Amino acid sequence: LGWLAALTLVLGLRVLLWWRDRGRHADDRPDQRLAVIRAVAIGSGAVWGAAGTWLFAPESAPSQTFLVFMLAGMAAGALTLFAFDLRTALAYTALALLPLGARLLATGEPAAMGMGVMVLLFVGYLVVIGVRGHQAMREAVTTRVADAARADALLQSRQQLEALSAQLARKSEALEVTLDSMDQGILSLGADGRVNVFNRRTLE
Repeated sequence: LGWLAALTLVLGLRVLLWWRDRGRHADDRPDQRLAVIRAVAIGSGAVWGAAGTWLFAPESAPSQTFLVFMLAGMAAGALTLFAFDLRTALAYTALALLPLGARLLATGEPAAMGMGVMVLLFVGYLVVIGVRGHQAMREAVTTRVADAARADALLQSRQQLEALSAQLARKSEALEVTLDSMDQGILSLGADGRVNVFNRRTLE
């Protein structure tokens, strides 16, 4: 009953936080939101870790096997759910699985101790996978940010080039109007003898 009350409290907090934040923008007070998410996740990990020590007798092999698989699956899911925050994911994993592993090792029975060693090895495996996954995610985010910055720089360069082209076209048009309004004929030849610029008076 105590464990069920703790689980209900944690789930109630999650629902309450979801209900409170459902109308808010994700960028509103991100530090405070992350702190709350961490606190709820760590509390949830502690409650599930308590399940490994409170719910079933250590001598009940089927019950302990059920707990191992259930908590291992939840810990693996937490690594995906909290991929943005490795410390929270690892804290959840440690709090959920280490109490069960310690309890199984403390029984002194070979089968239970073997399962306890497997739980601890699985925690180590999740830590390695979590660290690698977090590094891969950070590299992917860094690459995307760099690509977005390059695309933004290219867009700005294109906009500047378009603005300069429009400005040059306006100046060329103004120069052409000025030349055509003059009484003198104006002719400009290049070094190769080709005509570069002339005005209407030259034609007349």
